[in-house]
Amino acid sequence: MEKAILKRTYQQMETTEELQNALEIHNYAEEVGNFCSYRFNLQTRQYIFSDNLYRIMGCKPETFSTSAEFQSFVHPDDFKIVLASGEAVFNHTFSSCEYRIIRKDHTIVHLLARGKKIIDKQNAEFVIGALQVIKTEKGKLCMR
Repeated sequence: MEKAILKRTYQQMETTEELQNALEIHNYAEEVGNFCSYRFNLQTRQYIFSDNLYRIMGCKPETFSTSAEFQSFVHPDDFKIVLASGEAVFNHTFSSCEYRIIRKDHTIVHLLARGKKIIDKQNAEFVIGALQVIKTEKGKLCMR
């Protein structure tokens, strides 16, 4: 029995190391590719963002986690686009849209957003997605 426990513990350690390596690769790919990922819990209305989203928005990691906080960065002229895209996902439809955010330093960033709704093994509903920077208007600032 002791051997079985040791073997299982060793396998769990190997799996943990493989997961940590995969996460490190994913984080690096996000940084180099200028994209980020997220998971939105439809029951709790809480986001889990990859650290690169915060960098793209000009914030420190884990600065915010609610939809209201995220939406505060959306360009006012694009707010309806983001809401319509969200509604499409909530209705079991894949969604893709382009919109702008306004960083803390007032730089305008154009994003391509893609998302889809998933249901996990416990029947919890989530939206998962990715945002990719397609253009940054460094010289064009937006004052709210």
